[in-house]
Amino acid sequence: MLAQLLVLALVAATASAAPSYHPPNPSPAKCEGFFTLPNRDIAFKFDDGFKDIVATGDEKLDAKACWEYARDTNHYGAVLNRNGGGPAGTIRCFTKAFHRYPQFKGMTYYFREYNYGDGRVSTMRGIAGRYDVMGYDVESGKVEGTYAEQDARWKHCDLLTELNGTAYCKMLDKNTVSTVILGNNCQ
Repeated sequence: MLAQLLVLALVAATASAAPSYHPPNPSPAKCEGFFTLPNRDIAFKFDDGFKDIVATGDEKLDAKACWEYARDTNHYGAVLNRNGGGPAGTIRCFTKAFHRYPQFKGMTYYFREYNYGDGRVSTMRGIAGRYDVMGYDVESGKVEGTYAEQDARWKHCDLLTELNGTAYCKMLDKNTVSTVILGNNCQ
């Protein structure tokens, strides 16, 4: 009997403990910063959590707080909704789950107008990163020509994703109470 107790004690001491719960996204997303697409939204089916943030009344500060929450929970994007259903004085930040590297081998870009201050305005391309906002493709075409030629063709898109030599123009949902927040230069 003593031998059996000794064996049981030895097995119990060497057995691994039950795994502890770790959140599915334990490390921060690796992005250089973020950009916003005001009055745009991404469907609820991509939601992967939310947080109510104290509204400051400053769109840039509110977007930054939402981005920090998304980044810290390893998400490349979020939607800040001013009618999100949270307590009074808050806005709701919904993190979004996107298809991303290494499973996704393409690259996503965004466009910004740059005003030179002398009447000239040009559209510039920025790198969002190796992730895809699925389900918003409105047109596609072969990737060809210079960046300037491509940008002239695709500048009407909210986002542009290139994958295997094809460019996919993405137009997100319009919503006057939402702002899409996406990481830029994400790895």
